Amino acid sequence: MGCSKQSPVARRFSWERTADVDRLRYLAQPLLSGEEITLSHHARYAHDLTPNDFEPPFDGIVEDVVQKGYVLHESLSDYMRPQWKQRSLEILIVDDPSLNACVTYDDGRDQVSIFRGAFEHIYGTILGLLSTPAFFPAIGNAEAEMPFPNLPREGFARVPVLRDASNRDPDTPVRFPNDQTRMTVAQILADLALEFLVYHEIGHIVGGHLEILQGNQRLASISEFEQAIDNPADYAFRHVLECDADAFACHVTSGVHTNDKMAALVRDLVNASKWHSKDFALLTYLMAIGILFRVLHPHATANISESKSSHPHPAVRACLVASSTVARAVFAGAITWSRVNDIMKDSVRNIEDVWAGLFLPGHNPEPPELWAQHVGSTAMGLFRSYGNARALLDRYARLPRRWDDWKWPETSSSV
Repeated sequence: MGCSKQSPVARRFSWERTADVDRLRYLAQPLLSGEEITLSHHARYAHDLTPNDFEPPFDGIVEDVVQKGYVLHESLSDYMRPQWKQRSLEILIVDDPSLNACVTYDDGRDQVSIFRGAFEHIYGTILGLLSTPAFFPAIGNAEAEMPFPNLPREGFARVPVLRDASNRDPDTPVRFPNDQTRMTVAQILADLALEFLVYHEIGHIVGGHLEILQGNQRLASISEFEQAIDNPADYAFRHVLECDADAFACHVTSGVHTNDKMAALVRDLVNASKWHSKDFALLTYLMAIGILFRVLHPHATANISESKSSHPHPAVRACLVASSTVARAVFAGAITWSRVNDIMKDSVRNIEDVWAGLFLPGHNPEPPELWAQHVGSTAMGLFRSYGNARALLDRYARLPRRWDDWKWPETSSSV
């Protein structure tokens, strides 16, 4: 199937524009008081890319996600420590097919770079998963989807986002959900994943992570492209920084997506009336973030104990975000413990089961219950390391670390 036939390249996402005003209005509420914010920036595109280079609807989506990054950074400027108040931020969309995003210094300003390949891989994987009947089977008409006869070893085909026809590979067709409701859910998940990615990169900046690395005589840049690290102390420390950036992004995005108004809007858009709006919002949120981590780290080791890279295993990152988000929602009275097991089973566990069933890169090689135990115990260890590093993180953070409110459920049943 080519990209011109009823694909996200050929038609604008219906939910994106409806929800965008509310998403911007509520964006800073988890960290700030929720005052009205105005937009004053435009995206700069590396290598001469402009919005017109992106095929609809990606021209608007790219601009939106960059704007949201600027909105968040601006809203935090008054809370920055004095030496950082005037520090500017530049967000670039890099015309590079690599699966990557990074933060660095450039000319006295901070820079976030999101590679074109990240957009293409995120959309390709999410659309592919929703076209799989075993993924999120309770939404829409999953029976309309067809099992994959031969999935490429590297996973789902990327979705080309540029107008330039040379960006397309006719030999690796993109899979799209046949059911329109599942197509809409794919759009929602992709939007959430992209927001989380941008805010994660901003989390590295406001968390002072570049200064920490520079102070330790390391290169003052952080990349999402995972690298092998031999020294256990070094990769354990990098895992803590990734955990902190995830905590920042989680603090912002989970509060936005599960806000009463947004939760009801998302549920109604896909006619998910059998779910409570908060439950469905949490379910889609955890799915989006879990998929994002899997996409970003396609070379993750199948055995978690053998993971010695710059980033925590994607299943461990998903477990931390899920456990903390669920615990926070329960403590706030937004959901009940009786619903937690179903939400976790239908989100994080469903992703891992389907990932293994399709033999996608880094898939789970163990029985589900044993895999869950290994993921949970490793996540708990990282959670403790993160807490032990609090003094260092507080010292380097550019503003008070109000996002450091991660909670771990007191019951193991939710992990």
